[in-house]
Amino acid sequence: MPKKDSDYKIKLLVLYEILKQNTDENKRLTTKELISMLAAKGISCDRKILYNDIKTLNDNGFEILTERGQQMEYYVANPAFEDYELRILIDTVQAAKFLTQVKTDELTNKLLGLAGSNKKDFVKENITIKNEIKSSNKNIFNHIAAITEAIKNNKKVQFRYFDLDIGGNKIPRNNNEFYVENPIDLVIRDDKYYLVTYSEKYGEPTTYRVDRMDNVCATKINAIKFKVKEAQELSNKSFSMYRGEDKVVTIKFNKKISGQIVDRLGCNFFCMEETDETCTIRGTINVSPTFYAWCFTFGDELTILEPKDIVEEYRKRLARAYNNLPKE
Repeated sequence: MPKKDSDYKIKLLVLYEILKQNTDENKRLTTKELISMLAAKGISCDRKILYNDIKTLNDNGFEILTERGQQMEYYVANPAFEDYELRILIDTVQAAKFLTQVKTDELTNKLLGLAGSNKKDFVKENITIKNEIKSSNKNIFNHIAAITEAIKNNKKVQFRYFDLDIGGNKIPRNNNEFYVENPIDLVIRDDKYYLVTYSEKYGEPTTYRVDRMDNVCATKINAIKFKVKEAQELSNKSFSMYRGEDKVVTIKFNKKISGQIVDRLGCNFFCMEETDETCTIRGTINVSPTFYAWCFTFGDELTILEPKDIVEEYRKRLARAYNNLPKE
């Protein structure tokens, strides 16, 4: 009896999987087609039994709709993901620079599998493969798993950290000694994955790129707890996750770049002055080298007005960049 009950449950799961993978509002399967597809998987069934199986699935929360015409037709109306939702997820995976190309392809194929066989080809044909620079770190998933375990169990995480030379070769930091840090959260910013930690040495959050880590593991040492909110604030205020000093900064910019300003700084800034062409705002910014680089991309369309030390530092950086140009 237990074996028969087990076989029946497997049969129901196979039936539902066939419907989920091969049907939707626009494509349905008839009784005859379902019986044939079950038979191809070694499961015998007739019309009456199929009707009872469909009823059992519906009674247990698996919504299967029935269309009555010349013959009965069945379909699953609510897929796990709509086409556009899968497109968003796949495009995100394609754009993620912290993934290797192999992992990108693996994840893309897994996501395509969620579309069902009747939609998979359509979704795949409409994907524009992006020629992004991809990570060469093949252990990225193992790193994420180890960090997640450490955060979950409130343990410190241990890892080696490196830079890359122009040839893509690893240059170890910290004399190739292990870092042992208090993990707070994992954050995606600018298509890169960062581990945010609480540094006991500096008494503040610090960040590390996950794709620049080696030999990552959760330790048995209890971590110092730190509010995730602080990590989120660091992510929101910093530029490319470079840690700097929080400063109240006043900037003036041409209104035609307002969209880029909002994309980077958000809307939580005080508007001090506004004309038909310009806007002057003030707010707290985490000032780091990448902040100055971001300002420079706008040329004469953006000006730092205050504070004086930030203005002077920006002036010095512009001068150094100019002096490094080849002489005429």
